Amino acid sequence: MKKIAMRKPKPKLDGALAEIVAECVAIEQERKARDTLAAWKLSASAFLREAIRIADTTPERLRSLREKIFDPENPIWFEAKAALRRMVVSIRSPNWPGPSRELRRYNFLLTEESLGEVVALGSSTFELAALAVLICAEEHPDAFGTCEDLVAQDTKLMELALRRDELYKLIETQYTADDLLIGTPDGKGHSVVSYKMSGGAVPLGPNAGERLVNFMLSQAKSG
Repeated sequence: MKKIAMRKPKPKLDGALAEIVAECVAIEQERKARDTLAAWKLSASAFLREAIRIADTTPERLRSLREKIFDPENPIWFEAKAALRRMVVSIRSPNWPGPSRELRRYNFLLTEESLGEVVALGSSTFELAALAVLICAEEHPDAFGTCEDLVAQDTKLMELALRRDELYKLIETQYTADDLLIGTPDGKGHSVVSYKMSGGAVPLGPNAGERLVNFMLSQAKSG
């Protein structure tokens, strides 16, 4: 007769300490969900909006610049087109979460010839970069993320990390005898004291709060 594998019961969260742990687990889950490549890169609309602001231009001026560069009756802006292609490649990479406010970030994408053409077009490096964002958004929409505000994203992650660290400390101090599990004494009469909700898997000690939360997160994933 085939034996049925018995699953170990999952640790239960119950009591005041459990509420602290549950909040910390939820915060760490949110923090990790926010701290991803997609969450750290601006959406196409936000990327373009910021690029337009940095360039001090308008959508109408970008359309006009595009028409000039790609005018089939006057195909002379070869270097500007090449610079645009290089900019699009850079925008698609994970190294560009948003448009740069520093001209030096664009130096390796431009040549003297392309800069000369940009000036002749009555434009600027930043405006050409904004046009590159517009083109990239049309041709490679999957290259952008989900963030609408990088400053708000950074602030939120900092707030979550600070609150998480506060809860780690509470977990290490705000427990009672009912929250602990005393292990079987060894030959010297020493017993390992651990958090009961971990089923004995997480003992007290340095970084106990972080270790307990990571344990509970692993249990949530395995479920």
